[in-house]
Order: sequence, then C-alpha cells, then structure tokens
Amino acid sequence: MLTHVGTNTIETDRLILRRFEYSDIDSMLRNWIADEQTQWDYGEPYYPTPEAVKELFDTKYIVSYSKDDYYRWAVIEKESGECIGQIAYFSVDTNNRHGEIEYVIGPAFQGKGYATEMTRAVIAYGFEKINFHRI
Repeated sequence: MLTHVGTNTIETDRLILRRFEYSDIDSMLRNWIADEQTQWDYGEPYYPTPEAVKELFDTKYIVSYSKDDYYRWAVIEKESGECIGQIAYFSVDTNNRHGEIEYVIGPAFQGKGYATEMTRAVIAYGFEKINFHRI
C-alpha cells in the first residue's frame, strides 16, 4: 500500500527540492520555462510571461499541492537561489505501487550533474516515504 505524503522539501548537497512558490516565477522565466526549445524537449508548452506561469500555478501546480498524491518539486540551486527546473512523479499508480518521473533543467544548468542529484533524491523519497515498489 502506498503512503501518500505529498510534496515535501528534499535537500541534497547542491539543491533544494520544494513546492513551487509564486516568487519562483521570475527565475523560472529566466532559466527554463520561457525557453521554447527546452520546453519542447520536455514535452510541454513554453510559458513566455509571468501571467502565463501564474495561470499554470493556479490551474495545475500550486492548486494541486492540496492533494496528498501530488508530487512536483521546484529545483532550486542553493548557490544562486534560482529555480533551475522541476522534477515530478507525473504518473502515480496506487494499485500497482509505482510512479514515473519527469524532469527539466534549464540549459545553463545542464551538464553539471544536477539531474542525477535530484533524480536520486526523488527516487529515494519514492521508495522510503511513498513506499513505491517500482519507479
């Protein structure tokens, strides 16, 4: 049985994975969400304005944190305080105890091992906190 605990803060050596906040909008726009190619590679539309990101928050991201089975983290680089991407369990199968991970990292932050660092942390969270059988 899964133990749905929702999106809680996870800290790694160089990153803080936490719930999105409205204060993240500017750094998201600078680093990844307004970049058409990055978002295309991620399989999502790009969001070119603060208003578009706010609408995304209000209709999907922040509004969904009220659900215990919703897992989406803003990826914050500790050194800069910038939101450099996101990681989520986009598909959670409660009956079969598994989840699938998706993530995006802004181009300026790629090739630095951040994806590996954050994915390891989210996998550990999935097995240790949510009780996934398979990820």
